[in-house]
Amino acid sequence: MQQIFKTLTNKSLTSSLKFTGLLFSYIINHYKTLNLSKSATKQEVKSKYKKLAKMYHPDNPRTGNKLKFQEIHDAYENIMQGKG
Repeated sequence: MQQIFKTLTNKSLTSSLKFTGLLFSYIINHYKTLNLSKSATKQEVKSKYKKLAKMYHPDNPRTGNKLKFQEIHDAYENIMQGKG
């Protein structure tokens, strides 16, 4: 059981995790993170990323959120690299 929790906290597993069996199954949907359909063009992805990144940037005093910003950035990077 300890090994599972160590694996969950491993930073190398930021883009997607998949566990099968009795525990759970979890896969991050990068398009859902950016509120886009899977048929979105690269330009639509870039536009949505810029809008959300500006909104959730940690330097934004009203809506800044470091964790959400990192999630959005990771989703953008994965989609643009074809891993989405």
